[in-house]
Amino acid sequence: KAQANANAVVSSNRSASNLEFSIASQEVVAGNEVRVNVTSDNFNEVYGYQFTMNTSGLELVSVESGSIEMTASLIGKLSNDVTTMSWSDVHGMTVSNDEVLFTLVFNATNTGNVSQMMNLTSQVTSSEAYLTSALEVSNVTLVTRGADKATYELFQNEPNPFADLTVVGFELPEA
Repeated sequence: KAQANANAVVSSNRSASNLEFSIASQEVVAGNEVRVNVTSDNFNEVYGYQFTMNTSGLELVSVESGSIEMTASLIGKLSNDVTTMSWSDVHGMTVSNDEVLFTLVFNATNTGNVSQMMNLTSQVTSSEAYLTSALEVSNVTLVTRGADKATYELFQNEPNPFADLTVVGFELPEA
């Protein structure tokens, strides 16, 4: 006979914040090298992050350091369209909004816009960031600046799991 005890459940705390990476919208042509600068408007007291990056029509060639040091040991290229990435700093880092964190260098195998060709998921490595000295677990998202957004997006509820109250974020093409 099983006896449930909800008070004994240990769960991770997901804060209501997201670590948001930004890239510029850009058209790419098959066969060309594509350089994608990654920035963040809220890279404040970040102790680490990890995610899976899925690409379609973009093959990762290398990652170049910017404000944060990115080395080949922090990247796992599992296939031409699936890459895992992680980074950490024991002291936590804060980076200005206008600074490039790192640059992704791709070979374009298809023609299109990078906004439709790459996204961050938890397919292999959980997409999460560790913020503040309390190491609050947060979601990691990717936004495209200058993109013509004509889609609806529904985000994960936060905190997750929740007891009495949760917030579900969403994005609409217009107010």
